[in-house]
Amino acid sequence: MDDIRASIAIAQLKKLKKDLDKRICVRDRYIEALSKIKNVIVPFADNKEFVSNYIMPIVLKNCTSQFRDEVRNKLHDAGIQTSIHYPAIHLFSIYKDFKTSLPQTEYVTDHEITLPMYAALTDNQVDYICKTLGDILNKSI
Repeated sequence: MDDIRASIAIAQLKKLKKDLDKRICVRDRYIEALSKIKNVIVPFADNKEFVSNYIMPIVLKNCTSQFRDEVRNKLHDAGIQTSIHYPAIHLFSIYKDFKTSLPQTEYVTDHEITLPMYAALTDNQVDYICKTLGDILNKSI
């Protein structure tokens, strides 16, 4: 690493504790709001151990993977960027000779949505994301 990048890293490390503490607050706000939305699971919602909260995954219940994509598109139309994480690794082509069935893993892979998560996310933004998601699900399911 060169000196410039090292200087940037040192400056960023000074902000780390505050960033992680804020992410805990953002996650707590999400969990509170998402717990009121039917057909949404927040993985590890009861976890009290330290985590970095670098993403905010949810899993949709009682739907198809096509529906998950429709929900993501509607969130996008509302100005909410989402993504998908955690592919089912056992389905990668490199493992094709070791076929196995992992239905829970496959369900999560096909129904997971990652919501926005960053330290500067405000309570109002989290509330908007959750309200929009709830409205989409209530109209669709």
